[in-house]
Amino acid sequence: MSMSCFSHEDFSKAYNFPLEPGRNFESSAGIPARYASGHPKEWSDERPLGTIDFSLDDQVHSIEGYPSYHTALSPDGKLLAISTHTEHILIYDVHSQELRQKLDGAGCLVFRPLVPSEDGVAKPTQIAGEQLKKLAYTIVSSVNDEASHVQPNPDRLILWDLDRHGRSMDMDESIDPKTLATKAIDAIATELLAKHEWTRNFMDSSALHNEFEKALSRIAVKHRRRHNTILDNAVLGSFGSTSFSANGRLLLYHAANSSTQMGMREADRLPHVVVYDMEAKQELHRLSGHRDAIMWSAFSPDDEKIATVSWDGTLRMYSPTTGDLLWATENSGGQSWTGAFSPDSKFIAWSSKFGREIQVLDSSEGRQLSTFPDKLSEWCRCLIWHPNNRDIALCAGKEAYIWTAFDGGPNGSIPQHYMMDNDNKWPTMANIQRVDWMDQGKLLALEFSEGTNLVYNIERNTTELFKRPKGVDIAWIEHGLYGPISKRENDDYYLSVDGDVQIELEPATFAPRISSTVSIPLCPGNRQQLTLHIAAPGEYKFNGLRLCAAVTVTNLYHLALRLAKGNTDRTPASALMRVPFQAVHTPHWRSLSPTQCGLRCCVLYMNLEGTADRCPKIALPFSLGPAFLTIFIQDFEGFNGHFAVLLNTIAAPFPHHKLNSLCRVTEHKIQLPSHKPKMIQATENGERYELTSPTVMPKAGAFLWNQRMMIQVTCRGFATAQYMQPEPAKYAYAPNLEAKTFMQPEQNYYAHHPGRFVYVKDEETAEIFSAPYEPVRAKPDRFVFDVGKSDIKWTVEKLGIRVEMKFLLPTDDVAELWSIKVTNLTDRRRSLSVYPYFPLGYMSWMNQEAEWSENCGGIIGSCKTPYQKAEDYPKMKYLKDKTYFLCETTPVAWEAKQEAFEGEGGLQAPSALQEPQLSNSDARYETPTAAVQYWADLKVNESREYRFLFGPAYDEEETLKMRRKYLSKEGFEQAAKDYESYIERGSGCLRLSTPDKHLDNLVNNWLPRQVYYHASSSQKSVGKRLSRPSVNKRGMARCRTEFS
Repeated sequence: MSMSCFSHEDFSKAYNFPLEPGRNFESSAGIPARYASGHPKEWSDERPLGTIDFSLDDQVHSIEGYPSYHTALSPDGKLLAISTHTEHILIYDVHSQELRQKLDGAGCLVFRPLVPSEDGVAKPTQIAGEQLKKLAYTIVSSVNDEASHVQPNPDRLILWDLDRHGRSMDMDESIDPKTLATKAIDAIATELLAKHEWTRNFMDSSALHNEFEKALSRIAVKHRRRHNTILDNAVLGSFGSTSFSANGRLLLYHAANSSTQMGMREADRLPHVVVYDMEAKQELHRLSGHRDAIMWSAFSPDDEKIATVSWDGTLRMYSPTTGDLLWATENSGGQSWTGAFSPDSKFIAWSSKFGREIQVLDSSEGRQLSTFPDKLSEWCRCLIWHPNNRDIALCAGKEAYIWTAFDGGPNGSIPQHYMMDNDNKWPTMANIQRVDWMDQGKLLALEFSEGTNLVYNIERNTTELFKRPKGVDIAWIEHGLYGPISKRENDDYYLSVDGDVQIELEPATFAPRISSTVSIPLCPGNRQQLTLHIAAPGEYKFNGLRLCAAVTVTNLYHLALRLAKGNTDRTPASALMRVPFQAVHTPHWRSLSPTQCGLRCCVLYMNLEGTADRCPKIALPFSLGPAFLTIFIQDFEGFNGHFAVLLNTIAAPFPHHKLNSLCRVTEHKIQLPSHKPKMIQATENGERYELTSPTVMPKAGAFLWNQRMMIQVTCRGFATAQYMQPEPAKYAYAPNLEAKTFMQPEQNYYAHHPGRFVYVKDEETAEIFSAPYEPVRAKPDRFVFDVGKSDIKWTVEKLGIRVEMKFLLPTDDVAELWSIKVTNLTDRRRSLSVYPYFPLGYMSWMNQEAEWSENCGGIIGSCKTPYQKAEDYPKMKYLKDKTYFLCETTPVAWEAKQEAFEGEGGLQAPSALQEPQLSNSDARYETPTAAVQYWADLKVNESREYRFLFGPAYDEEETLKMRRKYLSKEGFEQAAKDYESYIERGSGCLRLSTPDKHLDNLVNNWLPRQVYYHASSSQKSVGKRLSRPSVNKRGMARCRTEFS
């Protein structure tokens, strides 16, 4: 079969990425790179940090052909943008994995750089007429052809402005084309029948409805873009182009960029580059002179030059200030594809002569300085300078190189040369399409055209391989790998956009930071030494473990380890563990795998006191560089930080069969750096605070408010909410009558205090725990109380289950919007029951009840506000005496009677949870509650998310209105967006900068919010008798300039 007979589908089914490369990366000593712990991996392997199926957010279905996707990561790493073949751009929040916005666009896209101000904070841009909205991000993308109505296939770019949450700054509410098309046809159907004899059957069977729907969709897209800047005759550069200047003020795009190989055109219609001023919104210069399509363009890092590379075989250098040509090369004799400026802007590398020759030129005058010394068999269309030195990474066909252009000879040297394989069966379908430096040049990433990604760790001489499974048909992805990205509660990870329309969060290999080194003689009179590299103090992460210290041991073959609790001399013999480790020094041993060496990547437990729950965990990853072993020590109660090493052999090479030979044993004790993780700390640039224990500060809490209510919640789950109607009122009550005139700032909490809780039961073992902490009070494996300015979240892990709770308020209504997400963290399937429990409390002594309402889809509690005089009734009869707990997903069972829920077990072990399911009983003249049950059969890493609405209402009609308005994914997203805008109106307009960064954060981020709360709520809830307008106005002047 000839190569031309193979389709992309044939290739995907037949091709299997080679695990053993034709030529591998090597250490400076010539030792081939080894796979890092847990590698190689396939896409189908377990993803402990998360997966996003973006086809669910864009209705991407299998289509004919070979679809393509383009991606871009925001400069701060918070947002990921993906343009899909359905001509949409999906904006995701990287850390929360939430879809923030869907835009109408296509093709290549790029984020505008974030420009820091003098105080180090990204400077927002005020939008005219909307002083309260602050522009955080700008994306440039292509405009899809169908909406442009210009033929043939125009080149157009569109600029999208996003706020700091990744949402469009000016997005109309979407229309429903299908419904509107039906209404339009219904409106004209009678006339079409009467005058033209168009029957309804004829219209329904025709394409009329479909064409109406398409037309409405096209016009809606055009209408949504009416405020966007659109650039005609414009395309972004390719092959690593830098479209923005470093300061973000100037944009480069290519115009009239079709090739002239089929015929030359007039000078004014030849390809050229446009320099566009983003602030003035106007064209500054046209950089002309090329005579064929321009492939690459870029600003120099210092913004002093603009370079362009074209198929006409030349590189041209321009001044961005004047637009004048500074210099140009002669025709190199073939198509040229790409280029790259050095980090200091002094040099430029480019691929010439059909991409098979790489040259380095002086960027000031174009003088040739160095030429790549090896012969390239394919086009080089990607090259990039190391961020901190003068190494250049490049790829061509199946090969990748690191080229040191100025060291090792007249044309430098090639310290690294990688080749996929020696198989020429798939010369065009299996190759390296992109190289990129990561982690300040410590890592080199390779992206392969068939979907596989590989990351080479230069310091450790290890590779991480994320392999496309054989037979998986994929789309083409431009720039699919980013990272490593840091996330405090998890491992650092790579963000991988795979060709199977999945966004994968792949754990990155752990690499401790070394702070000091200790050398110990192996035995008296021997020059060989044991070297211990002590990691810098800090909290480390490796394969999900949270670590307090790390020690790297080099130059040994066999050792025994001992961790000390107290005095090492009194450590019991059971604590001694012998760990075989084979160093690799000879060519004969290079091919040995970690398993053959007798060492697996594992976690070993050393029992110091005979109890498994108090022993330290030691992770031993296999790694060579050329021969070292890293011991990671996880923090545990009572560990004093001493590390004892018992040396069993000398570090001289000897045959494999003698590895277990023992020499004299010596022992050395080393004090590791102590580190205590912070119990409470600011995160996300001071925008949030996190508390990591529910018991150290049991009354720690936070509050949210809106124009009609306020709620206080504690880290343990207790909550007190109050609203005005017009007098103070509640909708979740204490177990006895309580005062409602005000909310105590610091009150006592007790078992039956109102709260918002979730019980989780393992159906296999009947074990239960509750989140956030109350009422069960089971010690969590991990706990985070995460307070933001406009929402409050908890993350609780127990029994291999993660529960994430989040709530926020709407801007104008009295209601709580709750989402609860449950995730299986273990490596086995889990059968769970999940019980959201929102107690209603003692509502009234006159009348109280609760029942499940099929119509409303939730539990409705009712009462009658107590009164003693007949004349008081008219004041009471219009109060909101109903409390609703509405469920977006219908539960399998519910309980509305508090006594039936608790039974004899009380709140710590409710009797109702001992039964297969709740009893579906109502409360009549009894204390009501709101508890529902869901069955969750979760696969490995699978999650279930539930949404609830909790608040007061006057009647069923108002309850249904609230459900329709808020209880959906879209309703929650819109409410979050509106409430964030409401809270952001109180952002401070003054900035404090002192040596005390904690004080700065309090004053700059949180004090304005507190002032805003007092000033905005006092007029509604306190009354004029306590209001002090002058004081409020002076306080609010710190938050909003119009008050000054």
